Amino acid sequence: MKHNNIKTIGKLLRSLPRFRGKYRLARLLLGDLHNSTNLLLAINDNTKYFLPNLLEPIAFALLVDGVYEPQCIDLMLSHLAQDSLFLDIGANIGAFSVPAAKHLKQLNGKVIAVEASPKILPYLRKNVEINNLENIELLSLAVTNSDHSSVEFYEAPTEKFGMGSISPQFQSTAIKVQTITID
Repeated sequence: MKHNNIKTIGKLLRSLPRFRGKYRLARLLLGDLHNSTNLLLAINDNTKYFLPNLLEPIAFALLVDGVYEPQCIDLMLSHLAQDSLFLDIGANIGAFSVPAAKHLKQLNGKVIAVEASPKILPYLRKNVEINNLENIELLSLAVTNSDHSSVEFYEAPTEKFGMGSISPQFQSTAIKVQTITID
């Protein structure tokens, strides 16, 4: 029942144009549902996302607007042509990789999605799977200036899911993540 309420509220919010206060209205309508975890969200264009929670900004934007950073997505898609390769470094749950791969599916293009966080990678993998995207290659690595080494990575707390870093900005224990260069 809880997920049905979120689904209904999401559909309502996505049917509204963007306006000042829309996110405040969303938080009010969601109430305690805002703390929900592991949600499957179907967006207007038949795109689906498996979301860790609604506390972090990417998932919340997808619920409320159906897209994360719409101007960036539009710009990105307008530049993806036949046989393009799109490289998404810090792919998170796939908010850029999934639309890019869907767009490139008809253009014989490919996406390489690089994500360093072992906590986030299962969500990214699931989002590729539930959208039937075979033109995405997932790399569980951190991009640095040295190949085949490792770097300390600090996972973000739940409410800042996806904001992990190689800098100790959160009071978490570092984990070792393999590295790769982009050249």
